[in-house]
Amino acid sequence: IKAACDAYISRKMKEKEFRDLILYYATYHGKKLFSASGSLNPTVINRIGKKRCELVELMLKDFQLSLF
Repeated sequence: IKAACDAYISRKMKEKEFRDLILYYATYHGKKLFSASGSLNPTVINRIGKKRCELVELMLKDFQLSLF
């Protein structure tokens, strides 16, 4: 995620590719990415940094985590 954020910021990755990657992580690795409250996991926030977290949250704006 960190490398993808950096690639998106430096325009090496298109927005659609970046959004698809973030949505993939959210869909298939949601338990690692999100805390129990539904926000980003504190460990993820610590690892990727505040500015990248804002970017990831922006890409996840309309994403809804499945209950099953």
